Amino acid sequence: MAQLMMRHGGENVVVRDVPAAVEDTTPERLFERRWALSLIEHVMARLRADYSALGKAEQYREMLRAEIAETVSTPKEVDEEIRFLMSVL
Repeated sequence: MAQLMMRHGGENVVVRDVPAAVEDTTPERLFERRWALSLIEHVMARLRADYSALGKAEQYREMLRAEIAETVSTPKEVDEEIRFLMSVL
């Protein structure tokens, strides 16, 4: 297992174990995973911007839901996309 590292307070912190890449990963699965990671990075960038601009951050969940809402047709699909997002991570 590989480890996901994150900087916190100037230090690298192990966030969680991440399964190593497997040989049977399909191009579609890789695309979905990259999409999920890209979406989360975008939300984190917004969170950092809000934190810097306002001195406090909005809730991550609210930002994630708002970001996903821009990519789906109906509000009902937001929860489905969140479940899918978690499944590809």
